[in-house]
Amino acid sequence: HHSYMAEDGHTFIEGHECFFRHPDHSWLLGMVEKRAQGRYIVTSEEEHLKKKDKITVSAEDMAPVVQGAKAELRDLLHMPYLHDSCLLYHVRHRYHSDHIYTHIGPILLALNPFTFNIPHYQADRMKQYIQEGAEAVHGRSGQLPHSWSTAHEAYWLMRTTEANQSILVSGESGAGKTEAVKIVLRYLATCSTQQAPAATRAQVQAIADRVEATSPILEAFGNAKTLLNDNSSRFGKFLAVQFDSQGLCRGAELTPYLLEKSRVMHHAVGERTYHSFYQMLAGATDEERGRWKLEADPTRYPMLAVGKSVSIDGVDDAADYRAVREAMQVMGMSDDEQDAVYRACAGILHLAQVEFQSRAGGSQATDAAPLDVAAELWGVSAEALTQSLITKETSRFTAPLNPSQASDCRNALCKALYQGVFNWLLGRINEILRAPEQNGQNGRWIGLLDIFGFEHFEVNSFEQLCINLANEQLQNHYNHCVFDRDMEEYREEGLAVEEVRFADNQPTIDLLVNRRGVFDLLDSECISQHGTDSNFYETVVQELKAHKSKAFARHRLKKDCFSIKHYAATVDYTVKGFRDKNLDTLSMAIRTVISESTCPILRGLLAPPVETKKITTVSSLFRTSLRELMQRVEDTNPHWIRCIKPHPCRKPHHFNGASVMLQMQCAGVLETIKIRAAGYSLRIPLDEFISHYRILLQSANTNMSQPPPRLCGAILQLGYIAEEGAPMDAQVGCTKVFYAQQRVQCAGEDTGYSPAFQCVVCSGLLPLPQLPHSSCITPQTCI
Repeated sequence: HHSYMAEDGHTFIEGHECFFRHPDHSWLLGMVEKRAQGRYIVTSEEEHLKKKDKITVSAEDMAPVVQGAKAELRDLLHMPYLHDSCLLYHVRHRYHSDHIYTHIGPILLALNPFTFNIPHYQADRMKQYIQEGAEAVHGRSGQLPHSWSTAHEAYWLMRTTEANQSILVSGESGAGKTEAVKIVLRYLATCSTQQAPAATRAQVQAIADRVEATSPILEAFGNAKTLLNDNSSRFGKFLAVQFDSQGLCRGAELTPYLLEKSRVMHHAVGERTYHSFYQMLAGATDEERGRWKLEADPTRYPMLAVGKSVSIDGVDDAADYRAVREAMQVMGMSDDEQDAVYRACAGILHLAQVEFQSRAGGSQATDAAPLDVAAELWGVSAEALTQSLITKETSRFTAPLNPSQASDCRNALCKALYQGVFNWLLGRINEILRAPEQNGQNGRWIGLLDIFGFEHFEVNSFEQLCINLANEQLQNHYNHCVFDRDMEEYREEGLAVEEVRFADNQPTIDLLVNRRGVFDLLDSECISQHGTDSNFYETVVQELKAHKSKAFARHRLKKDCFSIKHYAATVDYTVKGFRDKNLDTLSMAIRTVISESTCPILRGLLAPPVETKKITTVSSLFRTSLRELMQRVEDTNPHWIRCIKPHPCRKPHHFNGASVMLQMQCAGVLETIKIRAAGYSLRIPLDEFISHYRILLQSANTNMSQPPPRLCGAILQLGYIAEEGAPMDAQVGCTKVFYAQQRVQCAGEDTGYSPAFQCVVCSGLLPLPQLPHSSCITPQTCI
C-alpha cells in the first residue's frame, strides 16, 4: 500500500479507512482509493447509504480512523478521537441500531425516532431503571441511556442533596422536546409512587395521575401543526413537580411563556391552528355539537381551513378530544367548567366567520347570524357585541370603523379570548395541582422546561424574534453551565489547565435586550402615538448601524427586513405587524361586553375594562418572565436533554447527516465533548480514590498519616511509569482527583501503567485510560 502524509500530520493509506466530508451527508466513513494531484479519491463505506459515492476530497476534509474510533459506546466523552467525524459516526450508527439516546457526561443527546415501537424503550423497562435507586447517580447506572436516566439522576440528587433540580429540554421544532418532557414526567410520577408506603400509595398515585393529565390538555390548547412539526408547542412552559421530604409527589405548578396568539386567525399553507378546534369538531357528541351549533366538517370554518390541511396523518382528532375530556375529569374540572371552555372556543369559530361590508361611512356584518350565535354562546348582548366591533368609542366621541378596522377588532377579540381560555386552563390546573404547604415548607421540586425551539421560517415576525431570544438565553445558560463551570472548578481546585474558547452569544443577547436595543426601540415606537412599523425599521437600522454590531445587518434587497446573527443561524425578520403585535390592544368597549357575560368563567377571560395611561407591551412582559425563568433555573442543579431531529421528513430510520451536524453544532455538543475530554472528564473525591487504591500505598509502605491530597499524589506516582516531561493525565485538586480518561491510543503503543496499577484499575472503579505514551503526574500547589 502507498501511504500519504497530510498537512496536519495524519497519514492516509491506500485501502485503509478514513472519515471524509461529503457535500450532502457531512462526515462519512470511507476508503482511500488513491491520491491524485494533491487530493484524495475516497469511496464511501457507510452501510446505511444505498449509493457508494466515489468523490475527490482535499486533506482538510479528511480525518483518520484511529484505533477504537468505531468501537461501540454510550457516552460520547469516551470517544478516542475528538472530531466532528467520529461524533457523527457514532450518532448515526446508534440511531440506525435503534439506540436513540447517548450520554455526553451529564448531558443526554436524544434523537427523535418518530416511532414508539423500539423494544428496549418500552414502558415495561422503566422498572429496571427505578430499581437502581440512589446508587445509580453520577454515571453509575447499568441501564441504557434514556430520558429515564436523566429523570432518575434528578430525582435522587434532589433527595440526597436536598437541592432543587431542573431538566432543560432544548432543540429545534420537531426534535421531540414535548415527548421528552412527557417521558420524564411519567418516570417521576411512577418513581415517586413506588417510593410511597402502601397506606398512602393510592393518594400519591392520584396526584401523579393529575400531573400527567396536564399533558393532553396543554397539547390540545397550546399545540398546532406547523411545517416543521405535526405537534408543535406554540408556547413555552416550566412545570415544577413538587415533592415532600420523603420524595413523594405532592403537586405541581406550571408557568407558561408567550402563547402564539396570531395562530388563532392566521397560519401558513400546510399548517393548522390549535388542535383544540379540530378535536372538538371531530369528537364532540351530537348533543354537544347541537348545543354549540357546530358542524363536524372543519372546512366550513375559514379560520380552520386557510392552511388547506385540516387533518394530520396518523392522528385521530376525535380520539384526542375524548382523551382531553377524560384528562379534564381526572384533573377534577367540573362539567360546567369544561362546557364553558368549549363554548368560548365554539364562539370564536362562529365569530371568525363574520365578514364586514361598508355602510353609511361605517360598516356592518354581511351576515349577522354567526355573530348572534357567538353572543349567545358567550352569554353577552348581540347588539352590544356588534357595536363594540364596528365603532370606536372614547370619552369624547364615538366613531364608526370601516370594514377593515372592524375585521381587525374581530380578530383581536378572537385571539384575546383564546388567550383567555388558555390562561384560565393554566390557572385552574395550578389551583388543582399546587401542593399545600407542609409544616410551613413547600418541599423540593424538579422543574421541567419545554420551551419553543429555535425558529427560522421563510417569513419571520415578532413571535420568532421573541422565541429566538428565549433560545439565545437558554444557550447562554448552557454555555455557562457546561463551559464556564468546568473552568471555574478547575481553577478553584488549583489545577493547571488551558482556557477553552467557545462561541459566546452574549453580544446577540445585548443587541436584543439592552437599552437602545431592538426590543427597547420597538417599545419606544409603541409608546409614540405616531409610531409605525416603517419608523421602527428605520430607527433600528440607524441606531444599530451606529453601534457597528456584527450581530445585526440590514437586508440588502428588502426594505422592511433586518437580519440578526443568532447562535444557530442568521434570521431575516420582516417588521410588518411588529408594532401591533407588541401593543396587543383590545378596545375598552369589547372588554366591557365580555365582562358582562352571564357565564362566570367567560366574564374573567379578558383583562378588566379599566382605563390606564401606562402601556405595557407584550415584549416587556415576555422579557420579564424570561428573566424570572432564567433566575429560577440558575438557582437549581441543571440537567440537559438536547433533542435532535434526524431528518426533515419525520420518518423512522431516516438520517440526514448535514442537518444533524448543524443541530449538534448549534447545541454546542461537540464543544461539550472537547472541553470535558480535553480537560478532566472523571472527578473522584479524594477519600474514594484513597479507599480504592489503598493497596498501592500499603505495598509501598507509604505513611498513611499524610494529608489526603498527598496520598492521592503518591497513588498516581506509584501507578504510572514515570517519564520526565510527559503531560499530566490526572491531577490532584483540593477535594477531588481529576482524571483524563480520553486520549488517542495508536496501534501497538504501551498504556504506560505499572502492572500493579492495571490490576487495581481492572477491579472496577475506573476504566483503564488510553494514553499515547507514558505520563508523569505530580500533585498541584494546593497539596
